[in-house]
Amino acid sequence: MSDDGAKQPVYSRILALHHIRPGSVACFMFLEGSLAVAGLLVLAGFNIWALLVLPIAVAMAVKLNDVVAGAMARANEAASPPREVELPANRSRRDRNRGR
Repeated sequence: MSDDGAKQPVYSRILALHHIRPGSVACFMFLEGSLAVAGLLVLAGFNIWALLVLPIAVAMAVKLNDVVAGAMARANEAASPPREVELPANRSRRDRNRGR
């Protein structure tokens, strides 16, 4: 396991997020927040399955967002034109002597 993976919150590591990096507070809100909302829905009279389905649905939405972010990053890399870099050999002899 790399050092970067050890610094990520457990929620990010469980979902194997590669392109988005939610912080500790965001991960807390994703997991515990969805459990709290699901608990309130159950207390309000919704089916007990909401307690399981809502956190799973939130996790699936976060993972889908990560997959889409990865696809967009790859598309941006493929669409960007290559940058031109001036190499030292392209300079004139006078400029090369000046740099010494």
